[in-house]
Amino acid sequence: MGELEVRGSCVTDKCGAVCCKFRVYDDVDKTKFTLRWCEHFNQETIRCNIYETRPEGCRRYPDVMSLVSFPKYEGCNYYLADVSDPILP
Repeated sequence: MGELEVRGSCVTDKCGAVCCKFRVYDDVDKTKFTLRWCEHFNQETIRCNIYETRPEGCRRYPDVMSLVSFPKYEGCNYYLADVSDPILP
């Protein structure tokens, strides 16, 4: 595989905005965690309440490393493309 690039767009109404959830680890068993919504995520509108001023980590997502390292959620419209492949659009 050659040079990778993130393609696609955010479609929060299709994926459930799971990238707006974060892991909260158990105090005793650090291998267990629950997923919680970001405090700025509006579950009714399925949108970020502070989108224009969101933190840097949210602005960078998705990047190649996050899509390689973490499982892609069902309905997520982002994908990795090998830009060194001349037959890709």
